[in-house]
Amino acid sequence: MAGLSKLFLSRRGSSGFLLLEGMVVAAALAVFAILAVPQAVRMYREALLEYEAVQLLHTIRHVQALSRNAAAWPEGMAPQRGDHVPLLRFSRTGYMVMRGRREVVQSHTFPEGMTMVSSISLSHLLRFDPQGIIDVPFSLRLRMEGCARERQIVLSLSGRCRLDRVG
Repeated sequence: MAGLSKLFLSRRGSSGFLLLEGMVVAAALAVFAILAVPQAVRMYREALLEYEAVQLLHTIRHVQALSRNAAAWPEGMAPQRGDHVPLLRFSRTGYMVMRGRREVVQSHTFPEGMTMVSSISLSHLLRFDPQGIIDVPFSLRLRMEGCARERQIVLSLSGRCRLDRVG
C-alpha cells in the first residue's frame, strides 16, 4: 500500500489520500469479518454438540462399567443391590447419574440451545444388569440450534453403545 501511496502522492501532491486508503482497507477487513463470524459461530456450535455427545456416551459407558463392578462383590459383602445400583435419568435439558432411586451422584445440564430427544420416554431410568445389558434398546438424539447435523447415541439390547452423526 505504501508504494501506491507514493505513486498517487507524487501525482496529486496531497497527503490526504492515505486516509482514503486506510478506509478502504478497514472496509475490506469489515466485510471479511462479517462473513467469517457466522461461520465461526456454526463451527463452535458443532464442536459443542460433538463434545456434549461424547461426554454423554462416556457417562453411559461409565454407568455400565459400574453396574458390572457392582456384580463382582464377594458373596455376603455386597451392599444392598437396590440402594447402590447406578442409574441414569434423562431429561430434555440434561441428565443425572444416580445411586439407587434417591441419591444423585452427578448432574449435568446441556448448554443453552441444546436439547435431547429419546426413542423411549425420558422418564425411563437407564439401568444395566450385572452383565452390562439393558432391558429395552433405545436411542438418544442431541440437537443444537443452528447445527445441521444431530448426534445420536444408540444403545442395543446387548449393551453396546455407539455415537452416530445424523442429518
